Amino acid sequence: MKTHFTARKAVTVAAGAAMAVMFVPVLTMPAMAAEPSPSASPSGSSAPAVTPPVVELAPSVLETSSSPARPPSHLDIRKVLVNPDGVELSRRLEFTIAPNCNVGADPSVSSIPNTITLGVGDHENLHVSDATACDPQEIAPSDTRDYHWLAPSYSSTTNGDTRTVTITNTVAGNGRLTITKKVNNPDDVNIPESFTVTYSCGLDYNHKEITGTERIEVNESESVRDVPVGNVCTVTEEAPTGAPTDYSWTTVYSPNSFTMVHAGGTIEVQNTISRDTGTLTINKVLNAGGSGYAAPFSIFYSCASPEIKPTATTEILVTPGIPYEIKGIPTHQTCLVTESTPTVSVPGYTWSAPVVTGGQPTGEMTKAGLVVTVTNALTAIPAAGGGGGGGGAVAAPAPVAVAVVTPSPVAVAPSASASEVPAPVNAALPATGAIPTAVNAGGGSAATDSSLPRWGFAFALLALVSVCIVAVRMQGSKS
Repeated sequence: MKTHFTARKAVTVAAGAAMAVMFVPVLTMPAMAAEPSPSASPSGSSAPAVTPPVVELAPSVLETSSSPARPPSHLDIRKVLVNPDGVELSRRLEFTIAPNCNVGADPSVSSIPNTITLGVGDHENLHVSDATACDPQEIAPSDTRDYHWLAPSYSSTTNGDTRTVTITNTVAGNGRLTITKKVNNPDDVNIPESFTVTYSCGLDYNHKEITGTERIEVNESESVRDVPVGNVCTVTEEAPTGAPTDYSWTTVYSPNSFTMVHAGGTIEVQNTISRDTGTLTINKVLNAGGSGYAAPFSIFYSCASPEIKPTATTEILVTPGIPYEIKGIPTHQTCLVTESTPTVSVPGYTWSAPVVTGGQPTGEMTKAGLVVTVTNALTAIPAAGGGGGGGGAVAAPAPVAVAVVTPSPVAVAPSASASEVPAPVNAALPATGAIPTAVNAGGGSAATDSSLPRWGFAFALLALVSVCIVAVRMQGSKS
C-alpha cells in the first residue's frame, strides 16, 4: 500500500497573468516486511536488507505571481492643421516636435531623436520600452504678418502596444487695415498738408488693444498690420484746422467701420472744404377774403455781396402755403425779395399791395438760412345801393354843380295883340337848381362817364327835356 503526501493550494489566475509552478517530492512508503527472529534466519546472519523508499515527483501548485500588462512600446506622433479663415499658406509647412521620453536607463531611449519634423498630415512611429513615459511637445511655429498660430492642442489614445499622440495646430488669419486720405478742395483755398487720424481694431491675440494715431498726408495712406480676422476697425479724424473765413470742413468715412478679413480692407477718410452757404426760404401768405383764389404768384429774388458777383434777378412761382427754397447761397450775401401788385382780375375784389417781411428791404444770408414771407390780400368791393335791412348805409351822393343856361331869343312876326318880347326862361329842376352842364369829380376837373353818378345823368336829361318843352310851347303861343 502506498501513502501519498501532497501539498495543494488553490489560486486564481487572471487572464494574461504569469503563474509559477513548483514541483515538490511526494514520498511513497512501501509496506515493510516483519523482521524475522534470529532463530528463524537460516544463515544466522544479522537483520535482512531493507528496500529503500521510492521517491516520486508530483506537480503541485505552491504559489503564483501576478504582474501588470506590459506598457506600449510604440509612440506614434501625428500632425493635424485647422485653417478656419482659409489663410493661404506655403505648400509645405513643417513643425518641430520634441518626443521628451524619460524612461530611465532604458537603452532604447538612446535611439530616439531629441526632435522630429512633421508636415501637415505626417506621423512618426518611435520604438520605446514605455511610451507612456513620453510627453511630446511642439516648438511653437513662427507668426507672420499674414497669419497667427494659436496654441496647439494635444490628444492621446492607446491601442495595443501603440500610444498615439495627435498635435493639432490652428492658424488664424491676420488682416491689414489701410487708411487713405483724400481732400476735395473745389475753390483751391489753402489747406493743411497732413491730417491726424486715430484707429481702433479691438484686441490682438495677446488681448492687447490695437489702437494708435497716424499723421497722413493728402493722397497718402498708412497701414495697420496684424489685425485678427473678425475684428472690427474704426477710424476717427481730428477736426481739421486752418480753414479760411466763411469756409468749413466736412468729413466722410467710407466705410464707417470694417470687419477684418484675411485679405484686409481699406477705410477712406475724405474731407471737403467748401464755402459756407445757407438756404433762402420764401413763404407766400394769401388772405383771399373768401374769394377762393389760390393760384401761384410771381416773386423775384436776387442775392449779392461785395466780393461775389451778384446773381441775376430770378422769377419764381410760389404757391400759397408751400415754401419755396433756394439752396447754396453763400453766407453774408444780401438777398432782396420783391413782388408787384397782382394784375389778375378777381370779380368783386381788389388787390392790396403785397407786404414783404423777413429782413427786408434786404436780408443777410447765414448758415442757418434766411426766411422771407410775402403776404397778399384780396378785399371785397361793397355792393351799390344797399336798401333793405341787412345791407349797411349807403353814402349820400355828392352835390352836383349846375349852371344857368340862357336860351337864344326866337324871332317872331309882330302882332296886334302882343307887342312884348318874352323874357328868358329858367327851367328849374326839382330841388336841384338849373340845368347841369358839368359835374366836378374833385379838384375842379371834369369827370368821365365812369365818374358821373347815374342819377346825375337822369336829372340832366330831365332838365334838357323840360327846356325843350317850354321852348316849343312858347313858340306855339306866338304863332
